[in-house]
Amino acid sequence: MVNVASHAIRTFHGGDDDGSEDSLDALLGIDASSIERSLDLRGVINAAGKNNFVYGGTAFCALRDLFHRLTLTADDVFYDLGCGYGRVLLYGALVAPARFRGVELLPERVAHATTAAANLGLANRVDVRTGDVVHAPIDDGTVYFMYHPFYQTVLPNVVAALERIAAAKLIRIATIFYGDDSFRGQPWLHEIDPPTSVVQAGAFTRIYTSVNHT
Repeated sequence: MVNVASHAIRTFHGGDDDGSEDSLDALLGIDASSIERSLDLRGVINAAGKNNFVYGGTAFCALRDLFHRLTLTADDVFYDLGCGYGRVLLYGALVAPARFRGVELLPERVAHATTAAANLGLANRVDVRTGDVVHAPIDDGTVYFMYHPFYQTVLPNVVAALERIAAAKLIRIATIFYGDDSFRGQPWLHEIDPPTSVVQAGAFTRIYTSVNHT
């Protein structure tokens, strides 16, 4: 099964068809719908504060575009901030040699992603942690990805956390946002390889590199 999943994902990655979201998720061992039905998101909001806890996976065609543009190496540590069920991490680990780490507030999603990584033989390269992105230890990253996971009440704190990391070393940030992307126009970032086409429901994937590291 591991070889089947790896071959199918790599074949998709090297092609140009849209693929089936459900079929590709199944290959990765992701079954988000069964868990989402059992989650008490109102309780999560009451405990953690208002934020975007509704799950929405990054489209696989957007992931293909993302990882082709990033060209990750074995020296990279890729973080998905608000990683859900680990779709981005699992896909990335099958098509790129980097190490992949994710931070997700809901432990049910983390457990599912961890099991999927183990079943794919990726436990040594995919690490998913339960936690609050703003306070999580993510300083070892070289690339940080976000798919519209935070409301504007939280996003400035995420921007500040990444700016602090960027002051010490070169990092890249990849985002898919609907509407305002809070990273655009930041004086410590430079957008590279600007997108030429929409990748998901009216959104662009934007990639930035830090410019003021010491």
